[in-house]
Amino acid sequence: MILTVEQATTYAERAGFTGKPLQIIVAIAQAESGLNTTNFNPNDPNGGSFGVLQINGAHFGSAWPGGVMSQAQANDPQTAFDYAYYLSAQGTNFEAWGTFDPKNGTTPAYLQYMNGTTPTTSTPTSTPTATTGFGGIDWGWLTQPARIVKMTVGLVLIGISLFLLLSSNPEVQKLTKDAVKVAAL
Repeated sequence: MILTVEQATTYAERAGFTGKPLQIIVAIAQAESGLNTTNFNPNDPNGGSFGVLQINGAHFGSAWPGGVMSQAQANDPQTAFDYAYYLSAQGTNFEAWGTFDPKNGTTPAYLQYMNGTTPTTSTPTSTPTATTGFGGIDWGWLTQPARIVKMTVGLVLIGISLFLLLSSNPEVQKLTKDAVKVAAL
């Protein structure tokens, strides 16, 4: 299936892209596959590249927040844009795509799609900057609710475990174990 620019833009927005990164990823998809969701390039290494964003076979089997990358996922446009959002560090690094960073001194191919055919459904903003702060730590994960929930649950379980270890009262240990069972539901 060949997507329209508007369809590709919708998939990219659902994945989390906004502003200039939205324009860039849609232009990359145009340059990589002509927006063809079943495109296959057997000449790329690691078994070739697949789908609208030409996800390389080297990524297959890789765990990411959306599961484990596979050829079927690479050919699914929404999953491909979701993975691209993950792979591009939430739209801040597009060097994984040869059409963005050809590394051979030529003009990046995606640029031909940045004029006239760029998405118009979002108001362009400046490219996001890294969200590093104290100690150079990347705090961008704080914008991902699933990670916050996992971290919170983990911290609660660590707290309960420490309480159990420090508590010698059998009644408190039983009460805490019951609370952990309830929290695990």
